[in-house]
Amino acid sequence: KYLQGRGAYRVHGGGFAGTVQAFVPADSVEAFRENMEKALGKGKGVRDESLDIFRFQQDCAHKYGLKTTIQITYASLFSDVIIEMAKAVKGLGIDTFVLDDGWFGHRDSDNSSLGDWFVYEKKVGSLRTLAEEINRKGLVFGLWFEPEMVNEDSKLFEEHPDWAIKSDIKEKSYGRNQLVLDLSRTEVQDYIIENVNYILDNNNIEYVKWDMNRHISDVSSNYYHAGELPHRYMIGLYRVLREIIYTHPNVYFE
Repeated sequence: KYLQGRGAYRVHGGGFAGTVQAFVPADSVEAFRENMEKALGKGKGVRDESLDIFRFQQDCAHKYGLKTTIQITYASLFSDVIIEMAKAVKGLGIDTFVLDDGWFGHRDSDNSSLGDWFVYEKKVGSLRTLAEEINRKGLVFGLWFEPEMVNEDSKLFEEHPDWAIKSDIKEKSYGRNQLVLDLSRTEVQDYIIENVNYILDNNNIEYVKWDMNRHISDVSSNYYHAGELPHRYMIGLYRVLREIIYTHPNVYFE
């Protein structure tokens, strides 16, 4: 997909276990494939059929590059692998390297750890050291968050099960194995603001990929009429965004 505002193409191919997403100039598709195979091993890069569905315009002016990592190394995300991938993409004119889902809590699958916004040191070691190493490669370092969500297998849910939006009279409805946090509540907003800001304040992160991978269902509240919750949720989300984005003017949020 050609992104006019960035003067680049979004290439997104593969399945859940091997998806690559990147923004690349039109004349670098072959180089992109070759570099991914160098980093991952022959046959594990971008498949031909994944590229055939895209039409490329010849007048593409490459402005901004993005490489996401976790879709490739979901259960084995280690700092040495991340650094090797950064080396592989640097020669493509890509300028921003984003550490995607998997860096926090004990996140070895999408069944756990959403809401636990502390570094999974067994996987990535020191986040600050990793960011510095990526910067030394000449790349901007970015990080993935999904702050509005929680997994039942998390310290947050263990301590505050009432913070998730769910019905008291029927089975919980899951999306991507996760529940939505009740951002209508000030204490939930405060938790997100404090934990996300701590990560951003203590590491050289210049780009944030802010995700939301499911819709809100089972709209129910012990504090408000159910009809009030969607509106109050959005007011709470606006406060969260203000308190995080406005205090980090040098971070690009997407």
